[in-house]
Amino acid sequence: MDCKMIRINLSTPICLLEITSCTNGLHTIKRIEQSFNQKIYHLNDTENIDNKSYPKSLIQAFNWFRQYFDNNYGQPDLDLYDLMKNNKLLCRKIQLTNFKRKTYLELLKNIQYGQCSSYSELSKMVINNNHSARAIGTVMKNNPLIIMIPCHRIIKKSGIIGKYAGEEDPMKRWLIEHEKTTTIKPRK
Repeated sequence: MDCKMIRINLSTPICLLEITSCTNGLHTIKRIEQSFNQKIYHLNDTENIDNKSYPKSLIQAFNWFRQYFDNNYGQPDLDLYDLMKNNKLLCRKIQLTNFKRKTYLELLKNIQYGQCSSYSELSKMVINNNHSARAIGTVMKNNPLIIMIPCHRIIKKSGIIGKYAGEEDPMKRWLIEHEKTTTIKPRK
């Protein structure tokens, strides 16, 4: 399976994202500081993207982010759990260990929009053992699709927000507050 990679940059209210995709699925979503020689798309551009120019997974990600950051929308329509479960979210070339895959699936299934859970609670969901919080933290730190796979919803058992992508970062708090203050509309 060959991957013809396409990278786009998307400006969001909290940061500039680089989304990497191919026709087989998403590869990465990561925060970047600046864009060199690459067009920057804005959330309102996503409704006018030519569907024939980009892979389906990239169009889905555009639309997901547009809905996610719309303060009047709430939980985006795209069912990320179902896509992940059926191996249609990430490109198959992105190899996840069984532990990582199960961790992301449990997170997507059980920690809903606007909710938070602890590393130890997620550990209990994944391997029925709440003593593997550090392993869960490592999986969260290495999340290939920030924001979409909502690792920001996982906080310390004490209620302290903790790190985001391995760093002290106000972005995690911003994302949690955004979800808690956004009107939640039912899924279609």
